Amino acid sequence: MKPFLMTLSFLALAASLVSSILCANKGLSAETNQAVLFVGMLVWFAVTPFWMRNKKT
Repeated sequence: MKPFLMTLSFLALAASLVSSILCANKGLSAETNQAVLFVGMLVWFAVTPFWMRNKKT
């Protein structure tokens, strides 16, 4: 499960980076970029704590 969550969080970060680059190069509208950044942020903050937490053993 942890590798899947890590992949999902890194894909969310990558989507944010790619959408910003596309917006800067006029390949994506500002509204679409804002939506992609918002969804990427939500996914990242929802998923990352589950694979970054310390397990106390």
